[in-house]
Amino acid sequence: MSLTTPVRGGCACGEIRYESSEQPLFTFLCHCLDCRRATGSAYAANVFFTPSAFKFTGPEPKSYATTGLSGMPLHHEFCGTCGSPVGTHSEAFTIIKGVRASSLDDPSGLKPIANLWNSSALAWETLDPDLLQFDTQPTEEEFGRIMASLD
Repeated sequence: MSLTTPVRGGCACGEIRYESSEQPLFTFLCHCLDCRRATGSAYAANVFFTPSAFKFTGPEPKSYATTGLSGMPLHHEFCGTCGSPVGTHSEAFTIIKGVRASSLDDPSGLKPIANLWNSSALAWETLDPDLLQFDTQPTEEEFGRIMASLD
């Protein structure tokens, strides 16, 4: 996976803008109900960055919090003006910062590595069998193995 650095993106109206000085760590396709509702799609393509390399370059987005499987808040970020979904972050996984792939200026270099929450996938979806598959979210141990495999 390779994107032009800095990686930039934002909302449809341009009010919310962000950039990362580093390449994404990985991309997950999440089929949970919360992500489907937050994106208005069958799944959310979530791209994760190292938080220290990521910053909003203008106003911060608004967010709506749900409770994740961990019991911790999961924040779905969006533009307060145009409503475009732009990001996500979980208080259970503070070592990563997520953005919606649809908010990237050029997502063409992305390659997803996993499908999450397959137990919530819509019956008509076809899941790529070449990706890692998780019925819910990865456990802390599985997540650690994913992170270790990126080195």
